[in-house]
Amino acid sequence: MKRNAIDNLILWKDKIGNNWNKPVLITGAKGVGKTYLAYDFANSFFSQTFYINLEKDQRIRGLLSSGDPDSICKLLSDYRPINKENIDITDTLNKDNIVFILDEISYLPDIEGVIEILLELQGKSMLTPYILLTSSKPLSAEVMAKTYPVKLFPLTFDEFLLATGNDWYIEAIRTHYDNCKPLPEIVHNELISLYQLYLEIGGMPSAVNEYLHMNSTINIMEHHDVIMGAYKYDITNSNSDNNTLKILQVFDSISYQLKKVNKKFQYRLIRKGTTYGHYKEAIDYLINNNLVIQSNKIPNDQLTNSSSVKDFQPLDANFKLYMPDTGLLFTQFLQQLPLNLEFTAEPVTHNMYTDSKIYKTLIENNVAQTLNANHYSLWYWESNSSAKINFIIEKDTRLIPVEIFHGTNTRSKSVSIFKKHCDIPYGIKISSNNFAFVNQVKYLPIYATFCL
Repeated sequence: MKRNAIDNLILWKDKIGNNWNKPVLITGAKGVGKTYLAYDFANSFFSQTFYINLEKDQRIRGLLSSGDPDSICKLLSDYRPINKENIDITDTLNKDNIVFILDEISYLPDIEGVIEILLELQGKSMLTPYILLTSSKPLSAEVMAKTYPVKLFPLTFDEFLLATGNDWYIEAIRTHYDNCKPLPEIVHNELISLYQLYLEIGGMPSAVNEYLHMNSTINIMEHHDVIMGAYKYDITNSNSDNNTLKILQVFDSISYQLKKVNKKFQYRLIRKGTTYGHYKEAIDYLINNNLVIQSNKIPNDQLTNSSSVKDFQPLDANFKLYMPDTGLLFTQFLQQLPLNLEFTAEPVTHNMYTDSKIYKTLIENNVAQTLNANHYSLWYWESNSSAKINFIIEKDTRLIPVEIFHGTNTRSKSVSIFKKHCDIPYGIKISSNNFAFVNQVKYLPIYATFCL
């Protein structure tokens, strides 16, 4: 299951040794495949891999936090590699063939101190310079500054195509994204079906792996439930009872928030009479822990021809929250269906795709998920009338409006109205239509968002 982020790890490896020795830090929510990526990279480029799970091994946490470089060096020396016979990590000849993986470093009481000691041991040639750290929880700016950060997300559609053996489609999509010419209709329809399958499975590696082994989506819901359970377990064990209640209330409301035509987050869906102030900390926790994706509304008075997303000041009461993985949202929607509705796992006839509102919501959530994985800052825009733009992104220093449609009907005046507020090079409309470029609008099929 090759991940795009492995390219960043290769860049990091190439930098090591050139008077540069920062450990790499892979961050992201639980379940996105941080440990798998670290081990896959280690197994591909090193002959010896030492792996320590700091979440599960309390004894090791204490020893690493002792503050004594000699004790830490001995500890690491005694730790048996997972792939071959034990070796002496202080042997200079082995340095380029050894990698350490310290999984979930947020469980260390003094992360910054441990990193300082690791760097000290490297400077004395007593430790390999190749150290991979992972964390599911947010870390301080001081810790981030001492590392080479790589943020991991659920699989995007191109990664899903690669994992499912459909990688030849990727180059075709990218080529037609660049030249704006339509794909052959048979290929386009095949990709629509694969994309619908992807919406159901999502991008969590365990769910994708289950589909690959079973060639069926029958157990996917169970994998999604396990992931959601792990999120809620962490929420419960990381917060006071009062904060836990608020965080879970917000988290559990997201699927209902997204079912609305107006997807702006509304507190009344949690409890009448509550305000942003009641839930600010809960929302911040979910955002910081990568459990939701936030999109903020652009105030009209901040929108000019020279606008940059860096200049926008978000409004406290005007934002949307999306799920970090559309597969998780798909399962939530499925579990909310009336019990008398017959379920079929066949994507083309699935109940979700006959409900235009739900189908568009799944697509919109996946666009948010993909843009987030491509490191865009997410914003949306609404005029004082009925014009609405689902996402505004900044690409090549210019603002680009992105509209989303669930079918092939893409008639809308929203982009034209937005042009009156801000000069744009072109607009983007994402739908079930094929590639095209007409009247300064770039038409993207729903499966091509990863190209943005």
